[in-house]
Amino acid sequence: MAIIYTKHAKEMLAHRNIKIELADKCANNPDQILLGENDRKIYLKESGSKIPIQ
Repeated sequence: MAIIYTKHAKEMLAHRNIKIELADKCANNPDQILLGENDRKIYLKESGSKIPIQ
């Protein structure tokens, strides 16, 4: 799945010290998918701690 990151998303990843490669890995191969507010999906990937990507 190709992901296009907005400027805001890139800024938030940088603020949280998350590499884009890790966000891609989580979105493409999550360990768990949860249902969030407004029917949004939260993708979780174990990497020492769980990182929600919305």
